[in-house]
Amino acid sequence: MNLLTKNEAASILGISVASLKNWERHGYIKAIHNNLYSNVEVEDLKDKIRTGEIKRLDSRANKSSSRTHFIPLEYVNNQNSLVLIEDIIHFILEYNIKPSQALFLLSINALINSGDIEKSTLYKAIKFEDKSYFKRESVYFELKSWFSTISNGEIKEDNRFCKFLLEAPLPKEIDFLGIIYQSIMHEGEKSQLGSYYTPTSLVEQIVDDNLLIGKVLDPCCGTGQFLLLMAKKIGDPSRIWGADIDENAVNITRINLLLYYKDRDFKPNIYHMNSLLDFKEKNFSFIATNPPWGAKFSKIDLELLKEKYVSIQSKESFSYFIHFAINHLEIGGKYSFVLPESILYVKNHKDIRSYLLNNSCLDYIESCGRLFKNVFSSVIRLDGSINFRSKGSITTIKTDMDTYQVEGSRFLSNTNNIIDIYCDNNDQELIDKVYSYPHLTLKGRAKWALGIVTGNNSKHLSSIYKDGMEPIYKGKDLSCMTLLPPTSYINFNPQLYQQCAPIDLYRAKEKLVYKFINKELVFAYDNNKHLTLNSANIMIPKIEDIPIKVIGVILNSSLFKFIFRKKFNAIKILRSDIESLPIPILSKKQIEDLNTLAKDFINNDIDFEVIDRYISLIYDIDFEHLKKNPCDIAQN
Repeated sequence: MNLLTKNEAASILGISVASLKNWERHGYIKAIHNNLYSNVEVEDLKDKIRTGEIKRLDSRANKSSSRTHFIPLEYVNNQNSLVLIEDIIHFILEYNIKPSQALFLLSINALINSGDIEKSTLYKAIKFEDKSYFKRESVYFELKSWFSTISNGEIKEDNRFCKFLLEAPLPKEIDFLGIIYQSIMHEGEKSQLGSYYTPTSLVEQIVDDNLLIGKVLDPCCGTGQFLLLMAKKIGDPSRIWGADIDENAVNITRINLLLYYKDRDFKPNIYHMNSLLDFKEKNFSFIATNPPWGAKFSKIDLELLKEKYVSIQSKESFSYFIHFAINHLEIGGKYSFVLPESILYVKNHKDIRSYLLNNSCLDYIESCGRLFKNVFSSVIRLDGSINFRSKGSITTIKTDMDTYQVEGSRFLSNTNNIIDIYCDNNDQELIDKVYSYPHLTLKGRAKWALGIVTGNNSKHLSSIYKDGMEPIYKGKDLSCMTLLPPTSYINFNPQLYQQCAPIDLYRAKEKLVYKFINKELVFAYDNNKHLTLNSANIMIPKIEDIPIKVIGVILNSSLFKFIFRKKFNAIKILRSDIESLPIPILSKKQIEDLNTLAKDFINNDIDFEVIDRYISLIYDIDFEHLKKNPCDIAQN
């Protein structure tokens, strides 16, 4: 029997090891012995998922197994190119032509158009027996080397797919080969590589904003998008360097540069390698790239990366590339990265934020929104430089609302070195005023619990009440200080569930329940010992002399929603972030007043704005000014 490790089994199924364990817990698969799985059983489960026999698992399998294709429209400059691109892609997919073969033939097509190969002598030339058929020796050696890796016989004139790809009209795009390659790759392949191409307009802005003096590099160059636009400002191709682990992409980049510098006979400095581990050249003046996000590394590579990049604990691919770039720039050199916005805020990326802030100056950060088709992450452009003034540097920030400057040192003092680009100087002044007021935090002063994870909601939950059941509250059932009518019911049996906190926390006499997945703070007050699901977590504050209702209205206040959004800009409400908020030390009268107001609000006797105004007065903050700026403060 052929046995697989848990990592091998998870990889075949296109899921994480944690998901594999969960599937095993629910009986979808079973380990044979010592975390080893039958290859036959794994493949059988994979077939059942693919055919839809097990639909629930299919909905959970992650994007890395996707077999879909799409054209990266953000990378196409001329809409008239689309028809030609679609024709070529359709032909390649219909006849199941290997990408390397298709791209090789299209490259020859382009080189015929550029005059590097005479069409009349084409089939003699591509036997690669006589370099005199080629205008440039470098083109001869480039194609011969590529051909040796893909050839399974001669390219014949009567071969239908050869003839089509060698003669097809080509789109007028500087990297049409890259567009076609991106389009014929499966979505799952791109997800595993963490590879998505950048809109040309953004790359043009990055290149235009920088003086390209000296050597330039894209360490994960793909098909050469950044390098081709840099070439427009660089007369000497020997100054252009690139590397990538994708051999097809490297071949395309080399051809692209030869096509661009059509009057130069040169060998491109573009290499097929893992630049993180194998790239030696240093002292670049400019490094620009859209590094892979969340790319998968082999176990061996991860060990080597851990040894080489000691500062990076997250194992995140883009973090390794940022570290690499800083180490390969000369003093005074500059970098520009296209990155997910999560790098600025997510706790897991504190390692690379700290490295960036301590080893370079952040010169410019731009919020770019969602740029990539089928990728839901918001994107930023992050530019910086290597010099000795990092502690006194100024960072220019551009959002869709404004452009302003802040002191870079501010980020070093933030919790987890968060780079809070949506917090301008006026916002920071208000936040500093709140934090300067005498306060405590909830760190060490509260009990916390996650909501229940059943492992199978369709099995354990009901949308209608049945005998023996009780309400269980989801995040969507929570409102400010109030539980809305429940939408789910459960027959509570904790030993059946995947995750369940100590029962006494659910059954506490009083507790606050907060939305876990949300952009702003929403805490509901519960004194009826209700159960919650994992989208609704529990916090029971234990601050002497401050009633739980007072803590609840402070955290629900517009002021604290504002602080939370400006500081963390998160879609998950994390315990550590809540624990960092400043709970004011109040007088006895203030506590009594807020407790009375909280009771009145729960009883629908007052609007929450009455509480908002009272809390604003505590800090001497003009609530009317905040009300006039709805984009600057969350509304209850």
